[in-house]
Amino acid sequence: SEFKVAGHDGDIHVASEEEPEIVEEGLKVIEREKETPAGIIDVFSRDEKDNYVVIEVKRNPDYNTVLQLQRYVDEIKDEFRIDVRGILVAPKMTDKILDYLEERDLEFVDVEMSDVINSYDALDDSQKGLSDF
Repeated sequence: SEFKVAGHDGDIHVASEEEPEIVEEGLKVIEREKETPAGIIDVFSRDEKDNYVVIEVKRNPDYNTVLQLQRYVDEIKDEFRIDVRGILVAPKMTDKILDYLEERDLEFVDVEMSDVINSYDALDDSQKGLSDF
């Protein structure tokens, strides 16, 4: 049998680039994996109001993820001298990390893995546990 890994950060990256409406209606992707002095922005885009939006994608976000997103937002603000929105896209979020985002005026978008990978539910159901043997 062939081993396949599905449901990682890269799947969310691809889905948010190909279908940006899973993050926000009217979102237009400018560049994927934009290099900056602060690091590589996962998805760089503009919203309906033509504001720049920095998107960081993580399967399992933590405090470092929030700080990373903040660095990217600050870098784009410095480069373009305008306000920039920062959005963390993830399939799950703890209350503590959500509070940490809100303290920094950063946003969170909950993405369903079944929206990202069409066969995600089927993959999950097809795996056997130890009790199945």
